[in-house]
Amino acid sequence: MANLFPAAWPTAFSGTITDFNKCKSDRSGALRLEPTQVAVATSSTIGTILGLVPFRKGARLDLGSNIQTDFVGTASAVSLGYLYYSTAQTSVSNFWTSSSTIAGNAGGGVLPIAISTANALWAAVDDGWIVAQIGGATTTATTANIYGQIKMTYDSAIS
Repeated sequence: MANLFPAAWPTAFSGTITDFNKCKSDRSGALRLEPTQVAVATSSTIGTILGLVPFRKGARLDLGSNIQTDFVGTASAVSLGYLYYSTAQTSVSNFWTSSSTIAGNAGGGVLPIAISTANALWAAVDDGWIVAQIGGATTTATTANIYGQIKMTYDSAIS
């Protein structure tokens, strides 16, 4: 069975299995904040998956997470979802948002990514990454960024 990793990730991580050891997980149910920033190269193509923060089994994304992009161009778009490390699990790269929700801004500036409440009860069944997936061509002349603060909690029991 193959293992999955995003195409790019924040500098604090290495894109290897050791990233899961760096997760801020607290099984008491406390909220953990993980600042994140990942560069989106101008050469990124539609479908490129970028890791925002790794998680361990039992993680829950808090809907108060703040995720933004500084893409420029109306063709730019991003979706937000999760990528499991194991291919035995199903990954969904547009679980919380679809790319049409946050299309790029031709005038530039920061674009907030609204997280859908429709999937508020999601809990990770395995280790993986919260990811952003490029849904349109990046039209910036320089590297753009996806950044913000991911808020996560963990279930107290791991089954």
